[in-house]
Amino acid sequence: MWKTWDILGVTFNNNVKYNNYISSRIQKVKRSMFSISNIGMSYPGLNTKSKVHLYKTICLPTLLCGVHCLSVSVNNVAKIQSAQGNIMKYVCGLSKKISS
Repeated sequence: MWKTWDILGVTFNNNVKYNNYISSRIQKVKRSMFSISNIGMSYPGLNTKSKVHLYKTICLPTLLCGVHCLSVSVNNVAKIQSAQGNIMKYVCGLSKKISS
């Protein structure tokens, strides 16, 4: 019996969960983000409008590629949102942790 199967870049598991696929999308968006950090995506860098444009045209499609066709769990949605938040904190020069 197969455990994982790749079809057109989407990894399917025999348990019908997409944890591996979501994790790979998050890793790919991190790589794409850091590959454009030298053109001003890191803090202070470019102005905010330019950073938002780069994020929407490069990072967001990388993160969400194929996700809209899947029935992802609430946990996976939370992982995607957390990854987006961490990227935006990096872009704005903010800490990942909330200080009290």
